Amino acid sequence: MKRGWGALATLAAALWAAGTTVGAQQDAKAPYVLTSFSNASQSAMDVHASEDGARFEPLALKAYVPPQGLIRDPSVIKRPDGFYYVVYTTGWNNDEIGFARSQDLKAWTFLRNLKVPLPRITNTWAPEWFVDDDGSVHVIYSLSQNGPNGQFQPTSSRPRTPPCRAGARPGR
Repeated sequence: MKRGWGALATLAAALWAAGTTVGAQQDAKAPYVLTSFSNASQSAMDVHASEDGARFEPLALKAYVPPQGLIRDPSVIKRPDGFYYVVYTTGWNNDEIGFARSQDLKAWTFLRNLKVPLPRITNTWAPEWFVDDDGSVHVIYSLSQNGPNGQFQPTSSRPRTPPCRAGARPGR
């Protein structure tokens, strides 16, 4: 279990060290970016861009397909290192979240899947990047101990000094 959090803390610390710009709003080429998935494919992420935030055009359909599992609930953050990072749900019945990165929102590189090392977790869904006012980077996600139909609880991971503080609820 500690191995997963160490890897998450390492990734989060690297992202934190790279800077704190949130989202793709800072990219002059695509002021607004939206990622999505469709029911036609459980394992492909589409990327759309907009100049005004109201009308989105496809930038890259099937831009990212993970090496295994599915991609659901993609959340993208842009970092000052020039990369976009996505965190996503990897399966209907597992306790992992996936990570990938891209320089252009079109070609993505798989980084890794990380197991959430908390006892009795059966499902980890809907991870989201979040940058706090102090610049700290968080991944907020929902956890269940009762399968996909169980009650999901929001949970946050945040880099401090590795290892990451595990199991903190948002706002604590």
